[in-house]
Amino acid sequence: MSQSSSSTGGVYRVLGLIPLRLEEGVRSRHVNALYFGAFFSIGLLTFINVQQGYLFTNLGIPQTEWGGLAGRLLLINELVVLATVYLLGTLSDRVGRRVVYALGFSMVGICYVLYPMATAAEHLYLARPIFAIGAACISAMLASVINDYPDEASRSRFQAVAFILNGIGISVVNGFAGRLIEGYKSMGLDSVMVGRATFWTAAAACMVVAVVLIIFLKPGAPAQVSKREGIFKTWGVAWRAARNPRVALAYVGALVSRGDLAVVSVFYSLWLRQVGMEQGLSSEEAQARAVLFYVVAQAFAVPWAAIMAPILDRIDRVAGIAIAMFLAACGYLAMPFFPNPISNWMFLGAALIGMGEMCAQLSAIALIGKEAPVRGRGAVIGLFSFFGAVGIMGSGVFGGWLFDNWAAYGPFVMVGCGNVVVFTLALLLLRHEARRRRAQGAGIAGPEPA
Repeated sequence: MSQSSSSTGGVYRVLGLIPLRLEEGVRSRHVNALYFGAFFSIGLLTFINVQQGYLFTNLGIPQTEWGGLAGRLLLINELVVLATVYLLGTLSDRVGRRVVYALGFSMVGICYVLYPMATAAEHLYLARPIFAIGAACISAMLASVINDYPDEASRSRFQAVAFILNGIGISVVNGFAGRLIEGYKSMGLDSVMVGRATFWTAAAACMVVAVVLIIFLKPGAPAQVSKREGIFKTWGVAWRAARNPRVALAYVGALVSRGDLAVVSVFYSLWLRQVGMEQGLSSEEAQARAVLFYVVAQAFAVPWAAIMAPILDRIDRVAGIAIAMFLAACGYLAMPFFPNPISNWMFLGAALIGMGEMCAQLSAIALIGKEAPVRGRGAVIGLFSFFGAVGIMGSGVFGGWLFDNWAAYGPFVMVGCGNVVVFTLALLLLRHEARRRRAQGAGIAGPEPA
């Protein structure tokens, strides 16, 4: 990957081939560090949800309580995120992205040291807030930096590379974790020590990423907010930005798309693990099967990002979110039609989930990246992440209840309906804007001469 100069900023070439225009002052080493962080960001954040079913089994928690426990942990997680993510976004506008980004990985690493030491569910509740602060840092900074670095002409493609690396990272990190469980088990460790060793390996990876980010990301606060304003004044910028209906739609899109991500990362693997154990698989075998399908879902998400990004670059961003949410709804609402979720038919289901998840994520962040004002962009992205946290919290609470009390595919039906709502809102906004353009055109043209 390389960079060449231009009159307004550098041109970064992915694998020496695909040109991406950059903002002034952004260098190749900054982008390389960002993409390195993007590779590990979502993979290491989803790790805790993908692997927690294994911990539930080690703690002796009945399967009928898994959904509720997972939902409560997610609720604690997102309450902390809600309390911190906006302030972290505005803080990054003041002290710089790399400090907050590296802090996030450090906090997640600390949690991964403590989490598998739990001997009761209450201990998980105590460790989860540490993870939540780190997750808030990582999610807010990833969204901010991938909007800070590219020029508008390359924004969706730049973001697509990050999302592709997210998807590859999710597959690699969680796939490697599955291999670690098998490897540690073959060394003669019991299930408790296997869980601890796997989490501690993830903790070490977090610390390595934190060091890379603090050294190689672009230093300092973003130029557009180099004149540091008060936190509450910047907060007002983010809320006032919602007067633009496109920004408001992006906030709603974050609510739904982050809920999608939570359902996939928390309940998909939990559902598959539960069914595997009911069908007689061992704890490690059921976990391996669950991780396999989760990895397949992310493997399909990666090429789908490459398909969606050029489309989003060439069409109206609201039209893009409408298309993406429609496709995501189709994927999630198909889940009830897979009665045996660990059969080979679920490879198709995993593909649909992966493509739906990527559609929702990429379209929402592309829309906010386009519509967010230059000054206070970090605050607007922070509020975007705040709405995302609300979506995750709602998906955890209501999804967990549906998982335990209705059907294991209930959370997928719930988020599929959410995708339909955003799809409908996007169509209504497009219709409203079209009518306004026609009215303005008629006003400019004036009445016909007699």
